[in-house]
Amino acid sequence: MVLSFCCASLEPPQSLLRQLFPWVEEEREKLKERQAANQHASDFALSAFLSCLEWFREVILQDAAVLSLRADWSEFQFFPTCATFASAEFHQFAAELAKSMKTADSESERQLAQLPKQLGAGVKNALVDFKSDAERRDEEMHKKLDLCIELILRQANTIPTLNT
Repeated sequence: MVLSFCCASLEPPQSLLRQLFPWVEEEREKLKERQAANQHASDFALSAFLSCLEWFREVILQDAAVLSLRADWSEFQFFPTCATFASAEFHQFAAELAKSMKTADSESERQLAQLPKQLGAGVKNALVDFKSDAERRDEEMHKKLDLCIELILRQANTIPTLNT
């Protein structure tokens, strides 16, 4: 819960976002131009696809930022070798996200400390179990995400750009 709260409250810098799928803005402009030139030229599928890519690159950056804080970051082979994820700007974003997560964790722990001792211990044990399960699910999800990213990047290199 802390991770999703922090990610929702801290968006990646636009300069980083534009490094992933850098052609999205250009394709969005081309679509707007086609629609302005011809009112029947609306392409809902393309518009939805571009929106999905815009959302997806934000998620990729946020997840990669969290993963970069892990000791086994180098095991995520794609990320450390990609210029975007090796940049100083990315590491600064990751540090800001880590600080935000730590602040949220500290606040949660402060609130937990104010609960009666027995109730707090019970809740804390439940949170540890929940956190372990969540971390395990996150790890599985990140492995799948790595595979998806690799497949998307391979596909992106084979798709010709739209020229209209």
